[in-house]
Amino acid sequence: MSDSTQSSSETRRNRTCEGCRRRKIKCVPDLGSKNLPGRCSRCNKMDLECIYNLPAIKRKRKRNETRIRELEQKLEEVQQSISDQQGANRWTPLPSEVSPMTEPIDGSLLTASQITDGHSGCESLPGITEGPFAEGYVKDDPISRGIVDESLADKLCIVFCTEMLPHYPLILPPAPISYKTLRDDRPAILRAIIATASSIYAPDLWKSLFQDAERYIMEQALMRGRKSLDLIQAALLLATWSHPPKNFEDLNFGQFVNIAATMILDLRSSNDPRYLVSPESVAESTQGSLEVARTFLACYLLSSSIAMSLRRPNTMPYNTWVGDCLAVLNSTATTHIGDRRLVAWIHLQKLAEETLAMAGIDGNSSGRSTDSRTHLILKSGLERVKAWRQTVSDEITHDTLNIHYHVILLNLSEPGLHGKHNANGFRPPYSINTRPAADPLIQNQPQFIDARMKCLEVGRKMMQIFKHMSAETIRQKPVITFTRIMYAAVIIVKLAVFEGPNSEHSSEIDSDMEVLHQIHEKLASAAEGSRYLVPATFCAVLRRLLSRCVRRDPQATNGHDALIEPLANLELEDSPVDHSSTHSLVDPVIRDPPYLPEEGHQLSDIGPASLGMEIQASSNLFALFDDHVPSTPDDVAAAMLWNNFLSEDSF
Repeated sequence: MSDSTQSSSETRRNRTCEGCRRRKIKCVPDLGSKNLPGRCSRCNKMDLECIYNLPAIKRKRKRNETRIRELEQKLEEVQQSISDQQGANRWTPLPSEVSPMTEPIDGSLLTASQITDGHSGCESLPGITEGPFAEGYVKDDPISRGIVDESLADKLCIVFCTEMLPHYPLILPPAPISYKTLRDDRPAILRAIIATASSIYAPDLWKSLFQDAERYIMEQALMRGRKSLDLIQAALLLATWSHPPKNFEDLNFGQFVNIAATMILDLRSSNDPRYLVSPESVAESTQGSLEVARTFLACYLLSSSIAMSLRRPNTMPYNTWVGDCLAVLNSTATTHIGDRRLVAWIHLQKLAEETLAMAGIDGNSSGRSTDSRTHLILKSGLERVKAWRQTVSDEITHDTLNIHYHVILLNLSEPGLHGKHNANGFRPPYSINTRPAADPLIQNQPQFIDARMKCLEVGRKMMQIFKHMSAETIRQKPVITFTRIMYAAVIIVKLAVFEGPNSEHSSEIDSDMEVLHQIHEKLASAAEGSRYLVPATFCAVLRRLLSRCVRRDPQATNGHDALIEPLANLELEDSPVDHSSTHSLVDPVIRDPPYLPEEGHQLSDIGPASLGMEIQASSNLFALFDDHVPSTPDDVAAAMLWNNFLSEDSF
């Protein structure tokens, strides 16, 4: 070894020997020693072994980002293990609690005891550490948590796309149809499809899966502020096949449509070329532009139809931008039957929206619906809608679209009834007076007679369409179809059933009641008790309405005017006293004798109520007077007084 190599090796060693390092004392080299060079003065003096080790190799320090990523990964693993352990302890049923499935599909569905159906949605699914928006809850879908098996998930996706989606073609999932094709790129759509299809093939899981999909969309869209076509399409599906609550005030399908419309407005104004729809893009339509146009048009259809039904402003009205989307979807780039049906649907809804806006009776304005100008506008709109029906082929038209067409005819014919009936009574949850005002001047007006005949004709046609549906088809229908059928039922009950026993149209009551009972039987058959919630809910609503139609005789209701709100109560079971759907408009006051005025009252305060007489809504004053005053006077003087001063002419 050369001197240079030896000197470089010595320079690389530590300057402190190991003995001095362990004793934490200063190490001083002994330069004057000639016997054992290289030893320190202390080790040389005490004759100890003096060793100089090589310096320790310094490892490169990791960056903060790498260390944080590793720590987050370890934290997720710990949380996942704790979550799995808690889920196993909480949701594993006892052997005595395990019940067989009501309708197993390939043996892939869990038992009902493994997932609760309680009111607290945050505890209805396993995998939640704490809070309704726990990280594990939104990260893992129902398939990852073991609630839905993979084979069942594939079956639900296929069933939704082939049996349920054709009734309301809002989306067009990519082929091949499988949960694996949606799991990575479209997690929100996957949750919405599984939840929607479970209403038919796994009704025990529907409520919990629906709440899971709702929470995922609400967190991603509202809390995290994310916007995508996946979230918009999922929100539209949940709004269409919504989960009915117990009260009408708790309906949330309008909120999901508004969330979808808000995300669309944000994407449209983001200058992202993926979401820009212009006339130039019609010639070069791609799959991406077709999906954007389809999603935006589906949101317009739902937003406009809901606004028309609820008589409220439309959050996404028709404009040139919606027209550009319609031109893209109507181009030759697509030939799918769902897209063609959606285009025809949009044209129909556009006609209704324009007609109501011109008449000034839409949700954005409150115009007079009885003047001649409004009558001519509505009549022209009816003719345009009927002309649209002649241009649509039978391949495009199906039951759901046909019901929507008849509902628009009802909405355009209904304003002619506002002269006699309150306009707010045609707005959900609707209201029906058991004793409507009998004004012969209004009843004999040609406008009212024409509107009444048209509304009854259209309502009865809607009942016939729904009556010929099978029970399986009724279960696949979206909730909006059931609300439209209830609207037709309210029209029939208003105009035919509660016209009164002395009405000239009383011969129609029996046939209309028979049809309503047939619709009730059809809903009961589709509901199978309370297994399928949507038909069971509307079956209960129609049953309560029919029970009050039986008591339409004023003598059966003691002559009182009662107000019926059919959709105010959406519970399955009937309460002993249903105050939410029926209440009397007149509260009769009956007091006992004596007839003398009380202390502090004047003689003029004495009226029929203070005399123990019952006051009714439309009672005849002479009939009340005759009950307390003898019809035949006792003597001649009394007869003269009666004929001159107490005759009916004096009153």
